[in-house]
Amino acid sequence: MLIRQTILYAPAQIFGPLSQFVGAVLWTHWLAPESYGVLTFVLAAQELVFLISLAWWSQFTIRYVGAFDDDARRSLYLRAEGLVLVVAALAQTLLALAMLLAVAPHFSPWLALATVAFSVTRSATAHLSERARAHAQIGIYTVAQTAGPIFGFALAFIFVATLSPIPEAALFGLAAPQAIALAWLWRRLGVVVEINAFEPELISKALHFGLPLVAAGAIAWVGANSIRVIVQYMDSPEAMGLVAVGWGLGQRLAAAVAMLVTAAAFPLAVQHMHAGDRKGALMQLSSSGALLFAVLAPATAGLVIIAPKLVNLAIAESFRPITLAVLPISAIAGGVRNMRVHFADQSTLLFERTDLTIFVNALEAVMVIVGCFVGLRLQGLVGAAEGACVGLTIGVIFSFGMARKKFGLIVPFARMARICLATAAMVAVLLWSPWEAALAGHRVIGLLVQIAVGAIVYLAAMAALHPAQLHALAKPGLLWSGRKSRDAISRVETR
Repeated sequence: MLIRQTILYAPAQIFGPLSQFVGAVLWTHWLAPESYGVLTFVLAAQELVFLISLAWWSQFTIRYVGAFDDDARRSLYLRAEGLVLVVAALAQTLLALAMLLAVAPHFSPWLALATVAFSVTRSATAHLSERARAHAQIGIYTVAQTAGPIFGFALAFIFVATLSPIPEAALFGLAAPQAIALAWLWRRLGVVVEINAFEPELISKALHFGLPLVAAGAIAWVGANSIRVIVQYMDSPEAMGLVAVGWGLGQRLAAAVAMLVTAAAFPLAVQHMHAGDRKGALMQLSSSGALLFAVLAPATAGLVIIAPKLVNLAIAESFRPITLAVLPISAIAGGVRNMRVHFADQSTLLFERTDLTIFVNALEAVMVIVGCFVGLRLQGLVGAAEGACVGLTIGVIFSFGMARKKFGLIVPFARMARICLATAAMVAVLLWSPWEAALAGHRVIGLLVQIAVGAIVYLAAMAALHPAQLHALAKPGLLWSGRKSRDAISRVETR
Protein backbone atom coordinates (compact mmCIF):
# COMPACT_ATOMS: atom_id res chain seq x y z
CA MET A 1 0.00 0.00 0.00
CA LEU A 2 2.82 2.41 0.87
CA ILE A 3 4.57 1.88 -2.47
CA ARG A 4 1.34 2.34 -4.45
CA GLN A 5 0.41 5.53 -2.54
CA THR A 6 3.95 6.86 -2.88
CA ILE A 7 3.80 6.51 -6.66
CA LEU A 8 0.42 8.25 -6.82
CA TYR A 9 1.73 11.15 -4.74
CA ALA A 10 4.97 11.38 -6.76
CA PRO A 11 3.93 14.15 -9.23
CA ALA A 12 3.17 16.54 -6.37
CA GLN A 13 6.43 15.66 -4.65
CA ILE A 14 8.58 16.03 -7.77
CA PHE A 15 7.39 18.97 -9.85
CA GLY A 16 6.74 21.49 -7.07
CA PRO A 17 10.08 21.04 -5.27
CA LEU A 18 11.89 20.79 -8.61
CA SER A 19 10.65 24.24 -9.63
CA GLN A 20 11.74 25.63 -6.25
CA PHE A 21 15.17 24.05 -6.67
CA VAL A 22 15.54 25.52 -10.16
CA GLY A 23 14.40 28.88 -8.85
CA ALA A 24 16.99 28.85 -6.07
CA VAL A 25 19.70 28.29 -8.69
CA LEU A 26 18.36 30.79 -11.20
CA TRP A 27 18.04 33.62 -8.72
CA THR A 28 21.82 33.62 -8.27
CA HIS A 29 22.12 34.86 -11.87
CA TRP A 30 19.58 37.68 -11.48
CA LEU A 31 19.82 38.90 -7.89
CA ALA A 32 22.65 40.47 -5.96
CA PRO A 33 23.76 38.57 -2.83
CA GLU A 34 21.94 41.00 -0.53
CA SER A 35 18.66 40.71 -2.48
CA TYR A 36 19.06 36.94 -2.70
CA GLY A 37 19.48 36.79 1.05
CA VAL A 38 16.28 38.78 1.65
CA LEU A 39 14.25 36.66 -0.80
CA THR A 40 15.40 33.33 0.59
CA PHE A 41 14.84 34.54 4.15
CA VAL A 42 11.24 35.52 3.34
CA LEU A 43 10.69 32.08 1.77
CA ALA A 44 12.09 30.43 4.89
CA ALA A 45 10.23 32.82 7.21
CA GLN A 46 6.92 31.82 5.63
CA GLU A 47 7.47 28.34 7.01
CA LEU A 48 7.78 29.79 10.52
CA VAL A 49 4.73 31.99 9.98
CA PHE A 50 2.76 28.91 8.98
CA LEU A 51 4.05 26.94 11.95
CA ILE A 52 3.03 29.57 14.46
CA SER A 53 -0.35 30.53 13.00
CA LEU A 54 -1.80 27.45 11.30
CA ALA A 55 0.28 24.31 11.76
CA TRP A 56 -1.59 23.36 14.94
CA TRP A 57 -4.81 23.08 12.94
CA SER A 58 -3.16 21.27 10.02
CA GLN A 59 -1.56 18.66 12.28
CA PHE A 60 -4.88 18.13 14.05
CA THR A 61 -6.52 17.72 10.64
CA ILE A 62 -4.02 15.11 9.45
CA ARG A 63 -4.31 13.14 12.67
CA TYR A 64 -8.08 13.29 13.35
CA VAL A 65 -10.17 14.46 10.41
CA GLY A 66 -10.32 10.92 9.03
CA ALA A 67 -12.27 9.93 12.15
CA PHE A 68 -15.02 12.48 11.40
CA ASP A 69 -17.15 9.87 9.70
CA ASP A 70 -20.62 11.41 9.90
CA ASP A 71 -22.22 14.51 8.40
CA ALA A 72 -22.67 16.32 11.71
CA ARG A 73 -19.00 16.05 12.70
CA ARG A 74 -17.78 16.95 9.21
CA SER A 75 -20.00 20.05 9.24
CA LEU A 76 -18.62 20.98 12.65
CA TYR A 77 -15.08 20.75 11.33
CA LEU A 78 -15.80 22.80 8.19
CA ARG A 79 -17.48 25.58 10.16
CA ALA A 80 -14.50 25.85 12.48
CA GLU A 81 -11.93 25.63 9.69
CA GLY A 82 -13.09 28.73 7.84
CA LEU A 83 -12.85 30.86 10.97
CA VAL A 84 -9.43 29.42 11.79
CA LEU A 85 -8.13 30.32 8.33
CA VAL A 86 -9.34 33.92 8.59
CA VAL A 87 -7.87 34.47 12.06
CA ALA A 88 -4.63 32.79 10.96
CA ALA A 89 -4.37 35.13 7.96
CA LEU A 90 -4.47 38.15 10.28
CA ALA A 91 -1.78 36.61 12.47
CA GLN A 92 0.34 35.76 9.42
CA THR A 93 0.22 39.38 8.27
CA LEU A 94 1.63 40.65 11.56
CA LEU A 95 4.22 37.89 11.86
CA ALA A 96 5.47 38.29 8.29
CA LEU A 97 5.92 42.04 8.71
CA ALA A 98 7.73 41.60 12.03
CA MET A 99 10.18 39.10 10.57
CA LEU A 100 10.75 41.24 7.50
CA LEU A 101 11.61 44.25 9.66
CA ALA A 102 14.19 42.15 11.48
CA VAL A 103 16.25 41.23 8.40
CA ALA A 104 15.49 43.47 5.41
CA PRO A 105 18.24 46.09 4.96
CA HIS A 106 15.89 48.29 2.92
CA PHE A 107 12.28 47.98 4.04
CA SER A 108 9.64 49.32 1.64
CA PRO A 109 5.80 49.24 1.44
CA TRP A 110 5.95 47.15 -1.76
CA LEU A 111 8.25 44.60 -0.16
CA ALA A 112 5.94 44.44 2.86
CA LEU A 113 2.84 43.93 0.67
CA ALA A 114 4.57 41.27 -1.42
CA THR A 115 5.76 39.43 1.70
CA VAL A 116 2.27 39.41 3.23
CA ALA A 117 0.62 38.28 -0.02
CA PHE A 118 3.07 35.43 -0.45
CA SER A 119 2.95 34.30 3.19
CA VAL A 120 -0.85 34.32 3.55
CA THR A 121 -1.62 32.56 0.26
CA ARG A 122 1.14 30.00 0.72
CA SER A 123 0.12 29.13 4.28
CA ALA A 124 -3.58 28.70 3.49
CA THR A 125 -2.81 26.63 0.40
CA ALA A 126 -0.42 24.44 2.40
CA HIS A 127 -3.12 23.71 4.98
CA LEU A 128 -5.79 22.85 2.42
CA SER A 129 -3.35 20.54 0.66
CA GLU A 130 -2.86 18.71 3.96
CA ARG A 131 -6.61 18.34 4.40
CA ALA A 132 -6.80 16.82 0.93
CA ARG A 133 -3.97 14.45 1.86
CA ALA A 134 -5.76 13.41 5.05
CA HIS A 135 -8.75 12.38 2.92
CA ALA A 136 -6.49 10.73 0.28
CA GLN A 137 -7.69 13.24 -2.34
CA ILE A 138 -4.49 12.91 -4.32
CA GLY A 139 -5.59 14.97 -7.33
CA ILE A 140 -6.52 17.98 -5.19
CA TYR A 141 -3.35 17.58 -3.16
CA THR A 142 -1.30 17.56 -6.36
CA VAL A 143 -2.90 20.79 -7.61
CA ALA A 144 -2.36 22.48 -4.26
CA GLN A 145 1.29 21.44 -4.09
CA THR A 146 2.27 22.26 -7.67
CA ALA A 147 0.18 25.20 -8.92
CA GLY A 148 1.90 27.81 -6.79
CA PRO A 149 5.50 26.65 -7.08
CA ILE A 150 5.43 25.90 -10.83
CA PHE A 151 3.38 28.79 -12.18
CA GLY A 152 4.56 31.07 -9.41
CA PHE A 153 8.19 30.49 -10.30
CA ALA A 154 7.47 31.15 -13.99
CA LEU A 155 5.70 34.43 -13.22
CA ALA A 156 8.31 35.45 -10.66
CA PHE A 157 11.07 34.93 -13.20
CA ILE A 158 9.20 37.05 -15.75
CA PHE A 159 8.75 39.85 -13.21
CA VAL A 160 12.39 39.80 -12.14
CA ALA A 161 13.70 39.62 -15.73
CA THR A 162 11.43 42.31 -17.18
CA LEU A 163 10.62 44.65 -14.29
CA SER A 164 13.38 44.72 -11.69
CA PRO A 165 15.80 42.24 -10.04
CA ILE A 166 14.46 42.88 -6.54
CA PRO A 167 12.87 40.53 -3.96
CA GLU A 168 9.39 42.09 -4.14
CA ALA A 169 9.12 41.38 -7.87
CA ALA A 170 9.80 37.69 -7.27
CA LEU A 171 7.41 37.54 -4.30
CA PHE A 172 4.52 39.11 -6.22
CA GLY A 173 5.10 36.58 -9.00
CA LEU A 174 5.06 33.69 -6.53
CA ALA A 175 1.93 34.96 -4.76
CA ALA A 176 -0.35 35.50 -7.77
CA PRO A 177 -0.77 31.84 -8.89
CA GLN A 178 -1.01 30.79 -5.24
CA ALA A 179 -3.95 33.14 -4.78
CA ILE A 180 -5.71 31.61 -7.81
CA ALA A 181 -5.05 28.08 -6.55
CA LEU A 182 -6.30 29.06 -3.11
CA ALA A 183 -9.57 30.38 -4.52
CA TRP A 184 -10.11 27.07 -6.35
CA LEU A 185 -9.22 25.00 -3.28
CA TRP A 186 -11.49 27.10 -1.09
CA ARG A 187 -14.46 26.32 -3.32
CA ARG A 188 -13.50 22.72 -4.15
CA LEU A 189 -13.03 21.70 -0.52
CA GLY A 190 -16.13 23.50 0.69
CA VAL A 191 -14.52 25.97 3.07
CA VAL A 192 -17.10 28.27 4.69
CA VAL A 193 -16.55 31.36 6.82
CA GLU A 194 -19.03 32.09 9.59
CA ILE A 195 -18.13 34.60 12.26
CA ASN A 196 -20.25 32.75 14.83
CA ALA A 197 -18.72 29.39 13.95
CA PHE A 198 -16.47 29.19 17.01
CA GLU A 199 -16.57 25.61 18.31
CA PRO A 200 -14.89 25.65 21.75
CA GLU A 201 -14.63 21.89 22.20
CA LEU A 202 -13.16 21.24 18.76
CA ILE A 203 -10.77 24.19 18.90
CA SER A 204 -9.70 23.20 22.41
CA LYS A 205 -8.89 19.67 21.29
CA ALA A 206 -6.98 20.95 18.27
CA LEU A 207 -4.99 23.40 20.41
CA HIS A 208 -4.20 20.73 22.98
CA PHE A 209 -2.84 18.46 20.26
CA GLY A 210 -1.27 21.11 18.06
CA LEU A 211 0.21 23.79 20.33
CA PRO A 212 3.15 21.61 21.41
CA LEU A 213 3.80 21.09 17.71
CA VAL A 214 3.75 24.85 17.17
CA ALA A 215 6.37 25.32 19.87
CA ALA A 216 8.39 22.39 18.57
CA GLY A 217 8.11 23.58 14.98
CA ALA A 218 9.15 27.13 15.83
CA ILE A 219 12.16 25.83 17.74
CA ALA A 220 12.98 23.47 14.86
CA TRP A 221 12.83 26.40 12.43
CA VAL A 222 15.38 28.20 14.57
CA GLY A 223 17.60 25.15 14.40
CA ALA A 224 17.33 24.87 10.63
CA ASN A 225 17.61 28.59 9.83
CA SER A 226 19.60 30.16 12.64
CA ILE A 227 22.69 30.07 10.42
CA ARG A 228 21.10 32.80 8.25
CA VAL A 229 20.44 35.13 11.18
CA ILE A 230 23.76 34.46 12.92
CA VAL A 231 25.74 35.10 9.73
CA GLN A 232 23.80 38.32 9.01
CA TYR A 233 24.33 39.83 12.45
CA MET A 234 27.85 38.53 13.03
CA ASP A 235 29.01 39.25 9.47
CA SER A 236 26.78 41.08 6.96
CA PRO A 237 23.58 40.81 4.85
CA GLU A 238 25.77 40.06 1.83
CA ALA A 239 27.40 37.16 3.67
CA MET A 240 23.96 35.82 4.53
CA GLY A 241 23.09 35.86 0.83
CA LEU A 242 26.30 34.03 -0.06
CA VAL A 243 25.88 31.26 2.50
CA ALA A 244 22.13 30.99 1.82
CA VAL A 245 22.72 29.51 -1.64
CA GLY A 246 24.62 26.40 -0.60
CA TRP A 247 22.74 25.94 2.68
CA GLY A 248 19.33 26.44 1.06
CA LEU A 249 20.00 24.15 -1.89
CA GLY A 250 21.20 21.28 0.28
CA GLN A 251 18.29 21.60 2.69
CA ARG A 252 15.74 21.99 -0.09
CA LEU A 253 16.98 18.96 -2.01
CA ALA A 254 16.90 16.78 1.11
CA ALA A 255 13.36 17.93 1.95
CA ALA A 256 12.18 17.35 -1.62
CA VAL A 257 13.66 13.85 -1.72
CA ALA A 258 12.12 13.03 1.66
CA MET A 259 8.67 14.18 0.56
CA LEU A 260 8.78 11.70 -2.30
CA VAL A 261 7.93 8.99 0.22
CA THR A 262 6.59 10.78 3.32
CA ALA A 263 3.41 12.26 1.84
CA ALA A 264 1.76 8.85 1.71
CA ALA A 265 3.39 7.25 4.75
CA PHE A 266 2.00 8.88 7.88
CA PRO A 267 -1.72 8.65 6.97
CA LEU A 268 -1.27 4.88 6.55
CA ALA A 269 0.18 4.59 10.06
CA VAL A 270 -2.73 6.66 11.39
CA GLN A 271 -5.17 4.23 9.78
CA HIS A 272 -3.60 1.40 11.80
CA MET A 273 -3.96 3.43 15.00
CA HIS A 274 -7.62 4.21 14.26
CA ALA A 275 -8.13 0.45 13.90
CA GLY A 276 -6.45 -0.19 17.27
CA ASP A 277 -3.42 -1.86 15.69
CA ARG A 278 -0.41 -0.39 17.55
CA LYS A 279 2.01 -2.99 16.21
CA GLY A 280 0.82 -2.43 12.66
CA ALA A 281 1.32 1.32 13.08
CA LEU A 282 4.89 0.80 14.29
CA MET A 283 5.61 -1.59 11.43
CA GLN A 284 4.24 0.98 8.99
CA LEU A 285 6.54 3.64 10.45
CA SER A 286 9.46 1.23 10.17
CA SER A 287 8.67 0.48 6.52
CA SER A 288 8.33 4.16 5.66
CA GLY A 289 11.58 4.88 7.53
CA ALA A 290 13.44 2.28 5.48
CA LEU A 291 11.99 3.71 2.26
CA LEU A 292 12.94 7.22 3.40
CA PHE A 293 16.52 6.13 4.05
CA ALA A 294 16.58 4.36 0.68
CA VAL A 295 16.03 7.67 -1.14
CA LEU A 296 17.93 10.01 1.19
CA ALA A 297 21.17 8.00 1.44
CA PRO A 298 21.99 7.86 -2.29
CA ALA A 299 20.67 11.37 -2.93
CA THR A 300 22.87 12.84 -0.20
CA ALA A 301 25.97 10.88 -1.19
CA GLY A 302 25.43 11.65 -4.85
CA LEU A 303 25.01 15.38 -4.23
CA VAL A 304 28.23 15.50 -2.22
CA ILE A 305 30.10 13.91 -5.13
CA ILE A 306 28.62 15.97 -7.97
CA ALA A 307 28.51 19.25 -6.01
CA PRO A 308 31.61 20.78 -7.69
CA LYS A 309 30.28 20.11 -11.20
CA LEU A 310 26.78 21.23 -10.31
CA VAL A 311 27.92 24.48 -8.70
CA ASN A 312 30.33 25.39 -11.50
CA LEU A 313 27.64 24.68 -14.06
CA ALA A 314 24.57 26.23 -12.44
CA ILE A 315 25.53 28.88 -9.87
CA ALA A 316 26.54 32.45 -10.70
CA GLU A 317 30.24 33.12 -10.35
CA SER A 318 29.96 35.53 -7.41
CA PHE A 319 28.25 32.82 -5.32
CA ARG A 320 30.43 29.86 -6.31
CA PRO A 321 33.34 29.79 -3.81
CA ILE A 322 31.14 29.68 -0.70
CA THR A 323 28.52 27.46 -2.34
CA LEU A 324 31.17 24.90 -3.32
CA ALA A 325 32.21 24.58 0.32
CA VAL A 326 28.77 24.80 1.98
CA LEU A 327 26.59 22.66 -0.34
CA PRO A 328 28.07 19.23 0.59
CA ILE A 329 27.80 20.08 4.30
CA SER A 330 24.21 21.22 3.87
CA ALA A 331 23.32 18.08 1.93
CA ILE A 332 24.50 15.89 4.81
CA ALA A 333 22.77 18.09 7.38
CA GLY A 334 19.53 18.03 5.39
CA GLY A 335 19.59 14.26 5.00
CA VAL A 336 20.21 13.76 8.71
CA ARG A 337 17.50 16.20 9.76
CA ASN A 338 14.85 14.74 7.45
CA MET A 339 15.43 11.27 8.89
CA ARG A 340 14.52 12.72 12.26
CA VAL A 341 11.56 14.83 11.17
CA HIS A 342 9.94 12.23 8.89
CA PHE A 343 10.77 9.08 10.83
CA ALA A 344 11.66 9.37 14.52
CA ASP A 345 9.46 12.41 15.20
CA GLN A 346 6.46 10.78 13.52
CA SER A 347 6.12 8.52 16.56
CA THR A 348 5.34 11.48 18.83
CA LEU A 349 2.48 12.48 16.51
CA LEU A 350 1.20 8.94 16.21
CA PHE A 351 1.12 8.37 19.97
CA GLU A 352 -0.09 11.91 20.78
CA ARG A 353 3.01 12.93 22.75
CA THR A 354 3.78 16.06 20.80
CA ASP A 355 5.16 17.69 23.95
CA LEU A 356 8.23 15.47 23.65
CA THR A 357 9.01 16.96 20.24
CA ILE A 358 9.66 20.27 21.99
CA PHE A 359 12.55 18.80 23.99
CA VAL A 360 14.14 17.28 20.90
CA ASN A 361 13.85 20.46 18.86
CA ALA A 362 15.07 22.62 21.74
CA LEU A 363 18.18 20.48 22.14
CA GLU A 364 18.79 20.60 18.40
CA ALA A 365 18.29 24.38 18.22
CA VAL A 366 20.71 25.04 21.08
CA MET A 367 23.33 22.75 19.55
CA VAL A 368 22.95 24.36 16.12
CA ILE A 369 23.20 27.89 17.48
CA VAL A 370 26.28 27.04 19.53
CA GLY A 371 27.80 25.19 16.60
CA CYS A 372 27.15 28.05 14.18
CA PHE A 373 28.55 30.63 16.54
CA VAL A 374 31.71 28.69 17.33
CA GLY A 375 32.19 27.59 13.72
CA LEU A 376 31.78 31.11 12.36
CA ARG A 377 34.33 32.42 14.84
CA LEU A 378 36.88 29.73 14.05
CA GLN A 379 36.46 29.06 10.32
CA GLY A 380 34.13 31.68 8.88
CA LEU A 381 31.08 30.83 6.79
CA VAL A 382 32.13 27.23 6.15
CA GLY A 383 32.68 26.71 9.87
CA ALA A 384 29.17 28.00 10.56
CA ALA A 385 27.74 25.35 8.23
CA GLU A 386 29.85 22.62 9.83
CA GLY A 387 28.71 23.66 13.29
CA ALA A 388 25.06 23.58 12.22
CA CYS A 389 25.54 20.08 10.78
CA VAL A 390 27.01 18.82 14.07
CA GLY A 391 24.10 20.32 16.01
CA LEU A 392 21.52 18.69 13.75
CA THR A 393 23.27 15.32 14.11
CA ILE A 394 23.09 15.51 17.90
CA GLY A 395 19.35 16.20 17.63
CA VAL A 396 18.85 13.13 15.43
CA ILE A 397 20.69 10.81 17.82
CA PHE A 398 18.63 12.04 20.76
CA SER A 399 15.33 11.79 18.86
CA PHE A 400 15.81 8.19 17.76
CA GLY A 401 16.95 7.15 21.21
CA MET A 402 13.88 8.71 22.80
CA ALA A 403 11.46 7.26 20.22
CA ARG A 404 12.82 3.74 20.72
CA LYS A 405 12.64 3.98 24.51
CA LYS A 406 9.23 5.70 24.80
CA PHE A 407 7.26 4.15 21.95
CA GLY A 408 9.17 1.08 20.83
CA LEU A 409 10.03 2.61 17.44
CA ILE A 410 11.35 -0.12 15.17
CA VAL A 411 14.50 1.08 13.44
CA PRO A 412 15.11 -1.20 10.42
CA PHE A 413 18.86 -1.58 10.89
CA ALA A 414 19.17 -4.63 8.61
CA ARG A 415 17.44 -2.92 5.71
CA MET A 416 19.40 0.28 6.31
CA ALA A 417 22.65 -1.69 6.25
CA ARG A 418 21.78 -3.09 2.81
CA ILE A 419 20.91 0.41 1.62
CA CYS A 420 24.30 1.61 2.84
CA LEU A 421 26.00 -1.17 0.86
CA ALA A 422 24.13 -0.16 -2.29
CA THR A 423 25.03 3.48 -1.71
CA ALA A 424 28.68 2.54 -1.19
CA ALA A 425 28.67 0.70 -4.52
CA MET A 426 27.26 3.80 -6.20
CA VAL A 427 29.86 6.05 -4.58
CA ALA A 428 32.70 3.73 -5.60
CA VAL A 429 31.63 3.80 -9.24
CA LEU A 430 31.13 7.59 -9.24
CA LEU A 431 34.55 8.20 -7.71
CA TRP A 432 36.14 5.87 -10.24
CA SER A 433 34.50 7.79 -13.10
CA PRO A 434 36.49 6.48 -16.10
CA TRP A 435 34.27 8.43 -18.49
CA GLU A 436 35.16 11.88 -17.09
CA ALA A 437 38.23 12.37 -19.28
CA ALA A 438 36.23 11.59 -22.42
CA LEU A 439 33.47 14.01 -21.42
CA ALA A 440 35.71 16.73 -20.01
CA GLY A 441 34.65 19.21 -22.69
CA HIS A 442 30.92 18.52 -22.23
CA ARG A 443 30.02 19.65 -18.75
CA VAL A 444 26.25 19.20 -18.99
CA ILE A 445 26.48 15.79 -20.66
CA GLY A 446 29.17 14.70 -18.21
CA LEU A 447 27.01 15.66 -15.24
CA LEU A 448 23.94 13.90 -16.65
CA VAL A 449 25.95 10.77 -17.44
CA GLN A 450 27.37 10.71 -13.91
CA ILE A 451 23.89 11.05 -12.39
CA ALA A 452 22.45 8.37 -14.67
CA VAL A 453 25.28 5.93 -13.99
CA GLY A 454 24.99 6.51 -10.25
CA ALA A 455 21.24 5.85 -10.33
CA ILE A 456 21.67 2.68 -12.40
CA VAL A 457 24.41 1.29 -10.15
CA TYR A 458 22.39 2.05 -7.01
CA LEU A 459 19.21 0.45 -8.34
CA ALA A 460 21.13 -2.59 -9.56
CA ALA A 461 22.82 -2.98 -6.18
CA MET A 462 19.48 -2.60 -4.39
CA ALA A 463 17.96 -5.25 -6.65
CA ALA A 464 20.83 -7.64 -5.96
CA LEU A 465 20.53 -7.08 -2.21
CA HIS A 466 16.72 -7.44 -2.18
CA PRO A 467 15.92 -10.38 -4.48
CA ALA A 468 12.65 -11.33 -2.75
CA GLN A 469 11.27 -7.80 -2.94
CA LEU A 470 12.33 -7.50 -6.58
CA HIS A 471 10.50 -10.72 -7.42
CA ALA A 472 7.33 -9.47 -5.70
CA LEU A 473 7.48 -6.06 -7.39
CA ALA A 474 7.90 -7.70 -10.80
CA LYS A 475 4.51 -9.37 -10.57
CA PRO A 476 1.94 -7.94 -12.99
CA GLY A 477 -0.83 -5.76 -11.66
CA LEU A 478 1.12 -4.55 -8.62
CA LEU A 479 -0.46 -1.12 -8.67
CA TRP A 480 -3.96 -2.45 -9.24
CA SER A 481 -6.18 -1.43 -6.35
CA GLY A 482 -7.52 -4.89 -5.71
CA ARG A 483 -7.04 -6.83 -2.48
CA LYS A 484 -4.44 -9.26 -3.87
CA SER A 485 -2.32 -6.38 -5.13
CA ARG A 486 -2.48 -4.55 -1.81
CA ASP A 487 -1.52 -7.72 0.06
CA ALA A 488 1.45 -8.24 -2.26
CA ILE A 489 2.68 -4.71 -1.69
CA SER A 490 2.33 -5.10 2.06
CA ARG A 491 4.51 -8.21 1.98
CA VAL A 492 7.16 -6.32 0.02
CA GLU A 493 7.19 -3.43 2.49
CA THR A 494 7.60 -5.58 5.59
CA ARG A 495 10.60 -7.57 4.40
